[in-house]
Amino acid sequence: MRQPREFEFSRRFLILLFLAFVIFEVIIFYIGFSLGRSHERTQQEKIVSEEKDQVIDEIHESLKKLTSLPLFQKDVSQVQPQEDRTTDIPTPPSESIKLMQPTPKEEEKIPEKRELTPPPEKKKLYYVQVGLYSVREYAFSTLEEFKQKGYEGIVIPPSSENGSQYYRIAIGGYENREQATKIKLELEQADNTTYYVIQH
Repeated sequence: MRQPREFEFSRRFLILLFLAFVIFEVIIFYIGFSLGRSHERTQQEKIVSEEKDQVIDEIHESLKKLTSLPLFQKDVSQVQPQEDRTTDIPTPPSESIKLMQPTPKEEEKIPEKRELTPPPEKKKLYYVQVGLYSVREYAFSTLEEFKQKGYEGIVIPPSSENGSQYYRIAIGGYENREQATKIKLELEQADNTTYYVIQH
């Protein structure tokens, strides 16, 4: 009777031992799987970080190259600014200056009173205003582009009389408004924008 009990006990022990071994193998597999996933995630984060640093370095290099280039600069050295007829004041010749200097004898004489006649008023003409610039060189550069298209014009400097603080590009110099309006419509159709007729 003792032998069957011992055999049954041994069989239970073997089953428990087998189950413990299976559980141990499952735990080892889970730990290994977790470590593998963690290692793989670390490698992916490392690769992403390296790619991110590489992209940032490429962006810095591109910015350095862009900052070294002269952006939005025009060669205004070849543009010859048109003389402003409204601001040019003729300087008297040297001979007239010598004649105006009084001699010792003339100082003793009493100068005669002469009535000064006011200069004639300059007739205002009609222009087509095609731009406003705060920088003088840009205004003359734009005027040069219109001249290449066959349009004559002037640059009206800032003036305290009209309260303008900009250089105005004006095309024309027409006797009447009808001529200026005709050119205005022609320019608007060509440039697909809005211009204005002014008097100057």
